[in-house]
Amino acid sequence: GILVSPSTSLVVVYPFSMLRGSEDEILAQIQEQVKEAEAQAQRAKALSEDIDKMSVSKQSQDGSVELSVDSLGRITELELSPSAARIPMSELAKLILKTATEARMDAGTRVIDMMGSEFGEDSMWMDQMRNTYLPPAPPPPDSPSSGDSRLDPFWKR
Repeated sequence: GILVSPSTSLVVVYPFSMLRGSEDEILAQIQEQVKEAEAQAQRAKALSEDIDKMSVSKQSQDGSVELSVDSLGRITELELSPSAARIPMSELAKLILKTATEARMDAGTRVIDMMGSEFGEDSMWMDQMRNTYLPPAPPPPDSPSSGDSRLDPFWKR
């Protein structure tokens, strides 16, 4: 059977053969589960709004770079201190990327923590959320791609 909640347009598909009891008991079970699903949908909507508004700021260790990212790790603000002008451009670029990666990791971790506390760490979509919100782990410091970019396999394409 299919039930549609008019207040949230939530659709609940039900295997009626799994329900037991009198007609009134079955109806009460369905209504309770619809109510629970509506409450969960409301919590998910509020959580989504909180995540959409999220901003995480990070400053480089030397204070020359400060930036903010949204929940997906996209840079929304970037500020360079006067001392940044004295840093060679290639080093400054690396510093900006490092700071952005740290901020993105912080934002992703915060999103995952929020989702996990609301829906459970083992819920069916947590793996997808981790893939969406957490950046891939950086390469180890001694790997070829962490140093000379000419050794990076993408450089050779």
